[in-house]
Amino acid sequence: MKRTIILLTLVMFAAATVAMAQPFEKKKWEVSTALSFTSISQYGESTLTILNIPVSVGYFAWRGLEIQPEIMLTKFKGSDAAFLVNLNGAYNFLMQKKFVPYVLAGLGLGNGFSYIGLVNGNSDVHSFALNLGGGVKYLVGNAAAFHAELRYTHYHFTETGIPSYNFNVFQLFTGISLFF
Repeated sequence: MKRTIILLTLVMFAAATVAMAQPFEKKKWEVSTALSFTSISQYGESTLTILNIPVSVGYFAWRGLEIQPEIMLTKFKGSDAAFLVNLNGAYNFLMQKKFVPYVLAGLGLGNGFSYIGLVNGNSDVHSFALNLGGGVKYLVGNAAAFHAELRYTHYHFTETGIPSYNFNVFQLFTGISLFF
């Protein structure tokens, strides 16, 4: 019985949220970029620095639904740059005037990955990614926004001559968006 009540509460919350969702008025496009900077230290010394820069162009297809192709560049000090091309779907919820929460999910393919200090970016490396995340946009006027996003990415990695393996990454992105 307790599970049924919790499930019904979640369904009602989701239905109310979808009913309140609205698109950005008269805006059809969003151009967005962000940064995720990771510094990992071991034994008190900085041993690893990774910079991720996603750039996306989103199209508001229906209500708050946004189709969002994205390219993510990853750079580790002393390594080749790697890229990951994602196709994300995002849903934006207009709950208050200035804050717009959103959720996203997507798939990606690339030539590399970042994992415990190793960034590979060459033709022998293939990565497949599943993205799930959410965040909030803070609107500035009617043409821009600052945003923060927490994203979970599951990677499947293959490289010629090495057994394939999977790993998971959580990242926090902060960035800006422009609406047209």
